[in-house]
Amino acid sequence: MNKTDQELFEVLISTPEGKKKLQQIAKSCENHYNAFIDVLYARLDTIFKKLEDSRDKHFSHDEDSITGVIAGRLEEAGYIATEQTKKNGAVDLTVQLGDHKWIAEAKIAYSNSKILEGLLQLLTRYVTRDEHAGLLVYIKKNNSKMVLEDWKRYLEGCDGLKSYIANKNPEVKDDLECILNNVETTDINNFSFNSKHNLVCGSSIKVQHFCADLYFNPADISGNSSKKQRKDNAINNLANLYFEHLDSNNSFDSNKCIEFLERLFRDLDPDDISLDE
Repeated sequence: MNKTDQELFEVLISTPEGKKKLQQIAKSCENHYNAFIDVLYARLDTIFKKLEDSRDKHFSHDEDSITGVIAGRLEEAGYIATEQTKKNGAVDLTVQLGDHKWIAEAKIAYSNSKILEGLLQLLTRYVTRDEHAGLLVYIKKNNSKMVLEDWKRYLEGCDGLKSYIANKNPEVKDDLECILNNVETTDINNFSFNSKHNLVCGSSIKVQHFCADLYFNPADISGNSSKKQRKDNAINNLANLYFEHLDSNNSFDSNKCIEFLERLFRDLDPDDISLDE
């Protein structure tokens, strides 16, 4: 959507009457798959912006909880949105309107290889005759713009991606090379971009990558003195540190690890620890 379209869309959803009109527009798209995709993606762009407005809550949530919020807001917009739908496994998000269906996988951006695992679940397990699908990426580290740009470069065929494929079992390497070689991507727009992949069945699919900046680390007195915020931040940083280490050839940063552990256990009295079951 161009700027004018986006502004019109924001006006449309700003009132109860506008939301009702959006549902009517969505209903009118039931026989037009491309229109269904366009309206759905515009709605998801708005939902992801609202996620960022509540990142103080979502920062400590797991990917299933965040995806549940997205599903709920899609239901409010008139779609049928379900989580963990059975389809050669459990699809994180399935969105339906009339005869049209769209599926997406969700991942927290701990590392590029962790995001890639979600993409491969989507493309090697869940999609069948789909022309479009989605990857929902939740970023819980600082400099989210760099995280997103780095993920896009990774997908376009950097050395890290080549190393990932080389280290996989030989029985899946041919499939991975088919799906991940010569990936075409669009420019990043509204913290989102599109990638085109060739599937092993011979058809192609476009995947829309929706990304949310959920990093939350307030420096004001109230936020900085919150024990829960400090512990949530420490747990998240430890997870980021661990998965980034697995993704790189660098030695583990033990000093950073100790720093995050200190934040996590600062108030713990060793005498209160019990190992009894």
